[in-house]
Amino acid sequence: IGWDVFTLEYRVDAPIDVIITPWASKQYLKVFNFLWRVKRVEFALGSTWRRCMTGARGVLATVSDKVGDDWKIARGAIGEMIHFVNQLQYYILFEVIEASWESLQKAIRKPNATLDDLIEAHSTYLKSITRKGLLGSQTIDFTSQLHKLLKGMLAYKDAVDGLYSFSVAEFTRRQEASARIETRTAAGKWGITERDHSNDHRLASPSGPNRRDADSPLPASFMGFAADEDAMLPALRTRLAELSADFRRSVEVLLGDLAYQPDPDMRFLGVVMNFNDVYHPVRRSKKRADRDGRAKETPQQQQVGGAEQKGKEAALKA
Repeated sequence: IGWDVFTLEYRVDAPIDVIITPWASKQYLKVFNFLWRVKRVEFALGSTWRRCMTGARGVLATVSDKVGDDWKIARGAIGEMIHFVNQLQYYILFEVIEASWESLQKAIRKPNATLDDLIEAHSTYLKSITRKGLLGSQTIDFTSQLHKLLKGMLAYKDAVDGLYSFSVAEFTRRQEASARIETRTAAGKWGITERDHSNDHRLASPSGPNRRDADSPLPASFMGFAADEDAMLPALRTRLAELSADFRRSVEVLLGDLAYQPDPDMRFLGVVMNFNDVYHPVRRSKKRADRDGRAKETPQQQQVGGAEQKGKEAALKA
């Protein structure tokens, strides 16, 4: 229940259904689902970023000696992801949809436009926003690449929430230990003993009682990783590093594919995403790109393509 329950469906009656056909409705749904997912990732990353910035002036600053470097790396990675999402969203909304909409309006307003012209203009509009919007390429599967990137961002956000919960638990443990020390010192006793240290160590673990922050619950995927903080923190660091590295690799492959697209707007998208050359675009081999494109085809399309290739080879031999 949540973001995944929303969808978009057009119920079009005659005579508009001549222009907005079932195929057109499917294209609109495809664009809506993608933009909705981008908006979901934008909201999730924005919420995590605000929490990090607020916590940096309070809870996180108190435990910076232990997790300060981890938060510095995490904030940098989240900043990269937010930049990527913002540039992608701006490109699709303004460079693709708005520009294509203006072209559609010009075609509709022509004095001598016929019904066939309207149908053709609308079909051209849909093909333009899906192709330039990275949802309908015939050679490279941009859609799968983008969905993988968005999924990885959500996973990274969950991992950062886990780091935040760990930081809050560490902050709470230190506050309680400090309060006990002050109370015992005022009573003329030792501030802390080895037994107290062992109890603090146990309470700081995710399995300890009442140590899960209600505002930032620890993801369930991390609950079985460790029985105490000594194993929990390395597990979080490893998870964050893996997700961040996978994100950068995926972005570099995407930028490499965009750099060699015939459409100038698609090439420009790669430029704005990497304006400071922080990424190193990777160009995939032609065989791999062709294989990815063939994977999208139906068996009938693959048979036709194979027959055409055999015909070309026979013609060359002749």
